[in-house]
Amino acid sequence: MAVGGAFLEVPPGTVERATTARITRIDADVYDIHIDGPWTGEVKVGLPVAGPEDFIVHEIDELWLPEGDRGERTAQVRTLSLFSTFTKLASDLKEKLCLPQLITGKRTAALQCLVDAGIEEISKAAAMKLLREMVDDPCFEHLEAQAGNGGQFGPKVALVAIIAAMFTGPCRGTASAPGVPVVAEPVLSQTSVRAGTRIDVELRTPCPTPWGGAPTSEVGLYAAGGMTRLAEGVGVAAPGEAIRHFWLTIPYQNRPGGVDLSTGNYVVRAACNEGTTQRYRDAPLRIVGPSLAMTASPSAGPGGRVTVRSVDPCPMSDGTANVRLRQIRDFGGPSTRIDGNYQGNDAWPHWEVTIEVPADASTGQYAVEAHCSGTHNDTGTLTETWYGAEAVAIGG
Repeated sequence: MAVGGAFLEVPPGTVERATTARITRIDADVYDIHIDGPWTGEVKVGLPVAGPEDFIVHEIDELWLPEGDRGERTAQVRTLSLFSTFTKLASDLKEKLCLPQLITGKRTAALQCLVDAGIEEISKAAAMKLLREMVDDPCFEHLEAQAGNGGQFGPKVALVAIIAAMFTGPCRGTASAPGVPVVAEPVLSQTSVRAGTRIDVELRTPCPTPWGGAPTSEVGLYAAGGMTRLAEGVGVAAPGEAIRHFWLTIPYQNRPGGVDLSTGNYVVRAACNEGTTQRYRDAPLRIVGPSLAMTASPSAGPGGRVTVRSVDPCPMSDGTANVRLRQIRDFGGPSTRIDGNYQGNDAWPHWEVTIEVPADASTGQYAVEAHCSGTHNDTGTLTETWYGAEAVAIGG
């Protein structure tokens, strides 16, 4: 049967006895599809989709969940209720019901979105449908066992119970579980660096496009064998593409009293779409020493000068020094920044910068932030390295 472009096909043997089925158009974009009598198995529903990126969505227990494949106007379903398509739902409804997070497989973000929307529990059927789309097979089988007789999931499942279960058994570290392709490691511009060095990271194997959304990628620094991200890569991608070139700065003393990462073995770890569709082998990185050292005038008054000099030479050829003072504030808020003007000198790779302090500068403690940039002597790549911070008192 069909109504307004929506249709329902019921295979023989699906219904127990002769009955009726209904397709009711709720509004221009939503259809209520229903079989009056008892039935089992799967039926086929169809709706007109807008194009290859559109797909059918199905309301289960007040959640709109994806059905079928992108671009397909039919889907096999085991329950019937309200149906629509992703592009037809109003944008505010998409956001309210967390569809962007649900369809891209961002499981943590999706569950948090639902909690933030005030949805505390959902039916077991909705929970299992949701999880089937969000996790890989070993994790789903583990969660399915929790939903079976004697499991911790009842007819209504609290979202907090689902979140807790995702950190147990094979769901822990699902991004590395079987079923997620593992490809060649990221390519690093340097593999042995000091703290404070910026390296370039390239993902030569592109990220696949996830079901129902645009691809995303992420890069981070981890201790070898660790799970805590110590630094995050940044980069820019064209619309609709995942980032493939990142800049990653190894943590350094960016404030007086700060601590560089210890020397030793680390890895650069990358994944696509939060690890749900593809991850990369860990790329080894060794930190060989603390951030570079410099000295600075201990104090100056408003209208005075602060002289900053390198102790360690800059490891770049044909480089430049970038130095600034930034007011230290314990409780956030805007802070004064005073930039230095590097004029160059014949002593490179050592450098010296004199900073003119404005007469109306705020008094207080300032951090000296400095890095040099240029072509690295060993690798020939354009990069930058930060110096460990010093403190300067302005006035007072």
